Amino acid sequence: MNVEKPNNRALLSWLFAVVLVGLCATLGVIQYRWIGEVSLAEHDRLRSSLQASLQRVSEDFDAELRSAWSALSIESSTADEAGRERELALRYVRWRTTSRYSGLIRRLAIAVRGEDSLALQVLDLTKGTFAPAQWPAEWTPLRDRLIARHSAILPREWSPSVPPLPMSSP
Repeated sequence: MNVEKPNNRALLSWLFAVVLVGLCATLGVIQYRWIGEVSLAEHDRLRSSLQASLQRVSEDFDAELRSAWSALSIESSTADEAGRERELALRYVRWRTTSRYSGLIRRLAIAVRGEDSLALQVLDLTKGTFAPAQWPAEWTPLRDRLIARHSAILPREWSPSVPPLPMSSP
């Protein structure tokens, strides 16, 4: 009888160890699945937060562009070209002082149609007038599109009253 008791204890110990290992394995699998679900939920939450933030940035950017456009739009009925230039210069300065994103438009220019090309005139803030300037290299695609578009659809006496915004290719 003495021999059987240690044997039962050993068997119970092994059985207890096997049950513990099984429980640990089961808990490990459950924890692994939960961590996966939490990770997916966090991923979805971050993605929706990013989308909401990007939507707000897009709406703010669009609103600022609309604000700049309305602030810089002048009626073509202004008497003379010098009057339009002064009005546009005043509107630009006013917009820059009131805009939250005054760096959005760094300079203001007008494309003036010549015989075979478009001449660029850039706003000189100190004088409040537009002065001839060279086209910046990064504006070459815009200049080419404007030349192609204007030579195809506008008459020779065309004169801009509002600075053109970049347009999509025809």
